[in-house]
Amino acid sequence: MIVQTISHYRIVEKMQRWHGSKGYSRLTLAAPHQGDNVAAIAVGFAVSGDRNKTFEYLDKALSNQDDELIFSMRYPAFDSTRSDPRYAELMRHLGLPE
Repeated sequence: MIVQTISHYRIVEKMQRWHGSKGYSRLTLAAPHQGDNVAAIAVGFAVSGDRNKTFEYLDKALSNQDDELIFSMRYPAFDSTRSDPRYAELMRHLGLPE
């Protein structure tokens, strides 16, 4: 699981370098929105700058008990969301410090 998370993070970094946030956003939107890695979709929306969709999928990941959520929350992709009150609430639900 940790290897998968690190691998996904490297993919995010490469997509940002090669295509910018719009390219990664298009890739995320093309991905299936079901399955057990909803946190990865939230990362995509965070990279693209869509806060509402980011938190929509973070909430889904929390509801689905997505194992990747805890690892994903520390990705730099979420830096722009950390000032949002919804981030603090999510971290509280996860039992993690802000």
